[in-house]
Amino acid sequence: MFEPYDTNFTAYVSDGTTWIRDPRTAEPWHSLTSVKNYPAGVIGVSLTEAAAPFNTLLVTVLTSTSTLAQSACTLTAPPPPPGSAWGPAFCSAFVQITPPAS
Repeated sequence: MFEPYDTNFTAYVSDGTTWIRDPRTAEPWHSLTSVKNYPAGVIGVSLTEAAAPFNTLLVTVLTSTSTLAQSACTLTAPPPPPGSAWGPAFCSAFVQITPPAS
């Protein structure tokens, strides 16, 4: 669990832009569109705490063409700076994930 242990991160998608809310930062909403390999046409997002290392937030996005991509964002205390530096400075490039066969 991320320190402080009561921190809740939120994800939101609007017009293809994925936003992550980090309540530890003064400006809490951070766009991930500048993270390398950010896919076009994002329509959905999920957040998961990685099994290891424990300070990693996995961001999985779904696109309008039914592709999935994932980035791992490292979260440390003190929190990262607000604004656009949050994503590219702390998140790995998005990697495509194969969805289940339908």
